Amino acid sequence: MLHSSRGGGRSRLLLLALAAVLTVASAPRASASESDHKFKAGDPVKLWVNKVGPYNNPQETYNYHSLPFCLPSENPGHKWGGLGEVLGGNELIDSQLDIKFLKNVEKGSICTLELDSKKIQQFSDAIESSYWFEFFIDDLPLWGFVGETDKNSENKHYLYTHKNILVKYNDNRIIHVNLTQESPKLLEAGKKLDMTYSVKWVPTDVSFARRFEVYLDYPFFEHQPSRSYIFCSKTRLWQLLSYLQLSNTVLY
Repeated sequence: MLHSSRGGGRSRLLLLALAAVLTVASAPRASASESDHKFKAGDPVKLWVNKVGPYNNPQETYNYHSLPFCLPSENPGHKWGGLGEVLGGNELIDSQLDIKFLKNVEKGSICTLELDSKKIQQFSDAIESSYWFEFFIDDLPLWGFVGETDKNSENKHYLYTHKNILVKYNDNRIIHVNLTQESPKLLEAGKKLDMTYSVKWVPTDVSFARRFEVYLDYPFFEHQPSRSYIFCSKTRLWQLLSYLQLSNTVLY
């Protein structure tokens, strides 16, 4: 557990933060802004979708679009790294969401998801297994669960339909990202779900050089719900073990 001695716990958290960096360290860059991590107002900011898998078995992961989420309307960009990323189940795909530096989005449309029996079964199975997913913005990870089960009826499953993205920035740099999900909707055959997102930009005094320190901040972890804390810890640790198999990965 990461709640052991403060020295040992801090060392483990450092490894978890390192794993988040290694996930995208060896992947090719798609734009100048992504390569130098500097943006101008209005510059596009890519949200990359990565993978999904059961919470209780972080080694078992699949491509994000193995679940019937909204597919990009055009050929999306991809980012692949070396063998370590492949073994870790990482394949970053451009979500093509319209996100621009410093531009708030009150409520943007992702797509309208039409549910049929096959999609409902796929989502229900994933929710039963507490599937989580991973995104990236400017090399910073975001995590979330696919949905939730009705507390009073295990046969009722709800899909989260709104993604609320918070981005903290300092001058022309992205410092921190966070994802919360809202509007769980019951999975019913023939139902149409409006999948939406919002983006809010908030200034911060944290420097770019210190942006990964949030993963080492004990108050940050201790104030998370226990399920999310364990979820992030297990996921980061598994990613580290996966990437250690890649001997030529370079952290820059």
